[in-house]
Amino acid sequence: MVSTKRLGRVSDLGLEEDADTRLEPPARKKSALFGALIALVIAAIGGLTVIVVFLISEVNSLTDDNVRLRAETAQTVDTEDDVSRKDGNTHDPQADTENSSRKEIEKVTDSVAPSSDSEANSPADALEPPTFEPSEAELFDKIMESDDPPWDTLESGRLYMRWAEDEEFSCGYYRCAALVFYASEPCLSGVYVKASIIVDDVVVGWTNDRTGGLGTDEVAIAILEDYNDYSGDLQFRITEAYCTRY
Repeated sequence: MVSTKRLGRVSDLGLEEDADTRLEPPARKKSALFGALIALVIAAIGGLTVIVVFLISEVNSLTDDNVRLRAETAQTVDTEDDVSRKDGNTHDPQADTENSSRKEIEKVTDSVAPSSDSEANSPADALEPPTFEPSEAELFDKIMESDDPPWDTLESGRLYMRWAEDEEFSCGYYRCAALVFYASEPCLSGVYVKASIIVDDVVVGWTNDRTGGLGTDEVAIAILEDYNDYSGDLQFRITEAYCTRY
C-alpha cells in the first residue's frame, strides 16, 4: 500500500516559476490589514469630530437666540413701564382691587339711598312701611264703626254692639240701659252680656242679660237693669259680651 504520494518538482510538471505570481509572505498581509484598520479608525474619529462640532455650534446658536429673545422681551417690558410712568397709569393690582370694591359699594349705596331731591321733597316716604290690602272682614268693621250711631266690633266680621238710643227701648220698674247687637252670621244661642253697676264712681254690683238666638243679619236687644235700685249717678260698664254658640 502506498502511504505517500509524491508530486515531484514544478519543472517536472511542466510549470515555470513566475516572480510576479508568487504568493506574498504572511507578515506582509498582516501589515496591510493593520494599516487599513488604522485608516478606518482615523476616518471614524474624524467623522465624529465633525458631528460634535456641528452639534456644539447648533447649541451655541440656540443659546444666543434665547438670550437675544430674553433681552428683547425685557426691553419691551421696560418700554411699557416707561410709557405707563409717563402717562401716570402705573398698574397696581391692590389699588385696582380697592377701586373695584369701592365702585361696588357706591352702586349699592346709590340703589338704596334716595336722591337729594326726593329727600328734600318727601323725607318720610323712604320710612313708610309697606301697605297691605284690608280683608273683607276688616272692611266691614270699618263700615260698622263709621255708622251713625257707630258700632263696636266684638268679633271681626261677625258680631257688633252699640248702646241703644232712648227711643229704641223702655225700662220697667228699675232704671236700666240697653245694648243692640248685630250678627252678620247666625248666633244660634244668643249673645251673653255682663256689666258692672257703678254709682257715684263706685262699683256697687253687676248685672247681666242674654238675647235670643240671632240669624244672619239680625239684630237683638239686651236690657241691663239696676235691680237694687241704687240712688245716685248710675252707670253700666260692659265687662263681657260674646256669642255663646255659632
